Amino acid sequence: VEQGDQVHARARKNYSFVFDDLIPEEERKIKASLKKVKAESSRQRLQKKLKRLQGQVEQHKSEKRKDERKREMRTKTSTGKNGKKFFLKRS
Repeated sequence: VEQGDQVHARARKNYSFVFDDLIPEEERKIKASLKKVKAESSRQRLQKKLKRLQGQVEQHKSEKRKDERKREMRTKTSTGKNGKKFFLKRS
């Protein structure tokens, strides 16, 4: 793993509460506001904000899955039963 990847992984781990707690709460608030708002300009602004938040959550989930796959591959390729290093074939 490269130095930059470690920094990004650590930052994602440290700030995961944003994606787990804060953004879903913000989404609920925006959805409630959308039901109340009548003005079209305000409605469009809220819909845009909601879409942006949902995109950020999806991006975070995909990065999390990607990190999990990397971690899993690292453990599979590290060492075998007899201590020798082995690598999985790419197929």
